[in-house]
Amino acid sequence: MLEVAQKVAAACGWPWLEPVEIALESAAPEDRTWLVHTNFQRRGMNIRIVIREADFRVVRAGFLPR
Repeated sequence: MLEVAQKVAAACGWPWLEPVEIALESAAPEDRTWLVHTNFQRRGMNIRIVIREADFRVVRAGFLPR
């Protein structure tokens, strides 16, 4: 998950700041998704990327600059 998220961030030119949290977002049996959240518990400069476990497809991604 982490490697996929880092590639998305690099491709978009988003800054990757630590700490990073990876958490289960949806536990549907056939469609589990994981949230990768950078600069966790800090305001601004956050990247949030949701990745589907089955095929490592990025479901959604966003950058929160503030």
